[in-house]
Amino acid sequence: MTNKEIAELVFNKIKSFGFTPYDINYGNGYFIFEMGEDSVVHFKIKEVWKTWKFGMWINSEKLNNYNEEENKDTPYNKESNVVQIFCQHEHVIDKFKPSRSALCVDFKPYDFKYCGCAWGLPELKDMLKMIKYHPLMCWNDFCGKSARYYNSKSFLIPFLKYESEYIFREVERVIKTAFFLNYTKAKLFLMKRFSKVLSDVRLYDFEKENDGWSTDYLYRIDLTVKDVSDEDISRFFRFWFKKWKYGIYGLARFDCVVELNRSFFIE
Repeated sequence: MTNKEIAELVFNKIKSFGFTPYDINYGNGYFIFEMGEDSVVHFKIKEVWKTWKFGMWINSEKLNNYNEEENKDTPYNKESNVVQIFCQHEHVIDKFKPSRSALCVDFKPYDFKYCGCAWGLPELKDMLKMIKYHPLMCWNDFCGKSARYYNSKSFLIPFLKYESEYIFREVERVIKTAFFLNYTKAKLFLMKRFSKVLSDVRLYDFEKENDGWSTDYLYRIDLTVKDVSDEDISRFFRFWFKKWKYGIYGLARFDCVVELNRSFFIE
C-alpha cells in the first residue's frame, strides 16, 4: 500500500463514524525533513470547530516490510507506528506534529495487516466525539490522553483564562509589530548600507514560510557575515545590538516581533 492509499483507508473509517474530513492536503515531510511521498497529511473535520487542525503521519514502508514472524515476540506497544493521527487547537500550536499533540492515536503494522486498522479505532472515535461534544475540555493539554475515552468533563474556566491571554498576546503582537517592525527595517537598511562586516541581510516571515510552526516572534533576520576577523564581528554586534546575557547578542525588547537568527557567543 502507498501512503495515500493508507490515508484514504483511514478517511473512510473516519467517515463511517459520522465525521467528514475536508481541506485535505498531502505533503512529503515536516519542516526540512523528507519523510516520503504523501507521508504528511493536514486536514480539517466539518463536524468540529474549524479552529481544530488535524494531521496524519504515515509510514507505508513500515507496513509493507512488516513480517509477523520476525515480530512475534515484540509487544504491540513497542512496534513502529504506521499511522499517527493527531490534532491541536490552532491557538496553542507550537510544533504541529504527533509528539507535541495531547490528542494523538497511533496505529501499528498489525492493525492494517490483520485487523483492517480496527485496533485503534475505538480511541480515534472517542477522540473525535470528545472534540465535537466537549471542545472546551480538549482545546489544550488539560485532557491529555483521557480524551481518547469519552466522558463529560469540562474545563470552562481554564479555557476562558487561556483564550483571554491569547487575545491579549495577539493584540500585543499587532501593536509591537506596528511600532517596531518599521524601526527594525530601517535599522537593517542602515546596517547593510554602512556596515563593512555584512554581505547580506534578510528579513522574512518565519511562520508564513514554515507551515505548522508557531513562534513567539513574527519575523526572523538572517545575517551573512563576510570573511572578517572575530574582533570586527564583535565590534559590529556591540554597535548594532544589545548584549543581553552570556555574550549572546539579540534584539532585546523587539524579540516578540523579530528574532536574530545568527548570534555569536563572545568569549
